[in-house]
Amino acid sequence: MKRMFEVTFVYAFNTRLARKELWNHLQEISGRISHPWLCMGDFDVVLTMDERLGSDHLHLADMAEFWSCLESCGLSDHPATGCHFTWNNKQGDGLRWAKLDRVLANRRWLVSVRVTVSFLLAGVSDHSPSLVHIFDDCGSRKTGFRYMNCWSLSPLFLSRVQDQWRVDFHGAKITKLFLKLKWLEWPLKELHYPSFSGLSKRVIDAKNRLLSCQQQLQSLPLDSLLVR
Repeated sequence: MKRMFEVTFVYAFNTRLARKELWNHLQEISGRISHPWLCMGDFDVVLTMDERLGSDHLHLADMAEFWSCLESCGLSDHPATGCHFTWNNKQGDGLRWAKLDRVLANRRWLVSVRVTVSFLLAGVSDHSPSLVHIFDDCGSRKTGFRYMNCWSLSPLFLSRVQDQWRVDFHGAKITKLFLKLKWLEWPLKELHYPSFSGLSKRVIDAKNRLLSCQQQLQSLPLDSLLVR
């Protein structure tokens, strides 16, 4: 089965006026896209105040325009691991940090394409490279997701849910709730296999053992081992 998606690579200008053209262009692109969409690169602006460190120069108008663009395009940060700050000025005195690089995705991507995103150490560069690994699920049979109560018995359950619930998405509240629940699927499935896989077969096996014991008790009703 073939899967179609769109990827846009961004290298933003370092002036607000030039970036306005980029925001307008991204909104034009979003209006033409009907497939899963990933938009990644250096946007040269932060979204929130905690994404900059070592500098008091926060341009709120730039941040507001970026927020507005993402809301209009229906784009959210893809959950990622690795470096939080993706840029620094490489200066020992007056070192500054910022999250300028992002991997953004629309709702169709978040619910249908399974990927991992990592921001790696910068090395000799002033920017952290972003690594996107797309899993090939084309040959697998897609099944619906079912929550299993037994997962809550795992000591890892609560931390897995809390980690995923901290991930923020843009959009209406009901959209955020849907995406958070959708994003929980893979961590819970990973929790399932080591301890809870093959439950249906285990239940059937246990039931067959019970029936076998009950059948033997019909012939040996006082057998203490069978009674136990």
